[in-house]
Amino acid sequence: MPESTDLNAKRAEFEQELASLKEKLASGYITPREFYDQGAKLHFDDPTSGQTWWLDPEKGIWYVGSIKDGDFKPYQPETVPSEPKPEPSLPPPPEVKSPAPQPLPEPPAPLPSPQPEPPPQPLPKPTGSKPQKKIIFITISGVFMIFILCGIISWGYSLFKNNTPSAPTRMQIVEETNTSTLHSIHTPTSTLPPQKPASPPPSPSDTPTAVPSPTDSPVPPTDPPIPTLTSTPFPTPTPRPLPSPTT
Repeated sequence: MPESTDLNAKRAEFEQELASLKEKLASGYITPREFYDQGAKLHFDDPTSGQTWWLDPEKGIWYVGSIKDGDFKPYQPETVPSEPKPEPSLPPPPEVKSPAPQPLPEPPAPLPSPQPEPPPQPLPKPTGSKPQKKIIFITISGVFMIFILCGIISWGYSLFKNNTPSAPTRMQIVEETNTSTLHSIHTPTSTLPPQKPASPPPSPSDTPTAVPSPTDSPVPPTDPPIPTLTSTPFPTPTPRPLPSPTT
């Protein structure tokens, strides 16, 4: 018995609803309990055949049977042999013409092989010991110049050190100041007798001119007597304590 169009539409609608329930269960929108509760509603009655169609939500298989008898069997649709459809005739592919083969160019003539260059001849080794003597002379002269420079530097340093006056230390300045102060305080003054003023020389008009006689002997001139200086002993100075230097 051919199936009705309404029955096929009903089954297709329930199969789509079962597919949406499985997607919701996989994505977590519904729980397994809700999935089975909603899947149990996927059944309907066929009034023409008096049977009930029930879709198993777990396996996705339709069962057909009577609710009164409780005998449900998996639904197996009838196989109708179908005639093979003729294959559409396609136009033949266009022929692709390959270009005519072009002649290969002739290979170029081989180049003449270059003649091998003669190997470089080794340079002649210097004979004699002139380079060695030159190196020794340069070394000795360099050492000699270093000694000369060191001597000039030491001589200049000693000359500069001898010509530069050393700055007096603070203790030397204090000692010289104290010594000069003591000498200025305790140096006694020497008492000398008063000297008489020298008498003026006599004028030529006051003294009579005597005519020397041939019998008189010349009298040597006499120098005035030198006054003797009498010195008194210096009083012994009493030492005083030096003042402490102030900073």
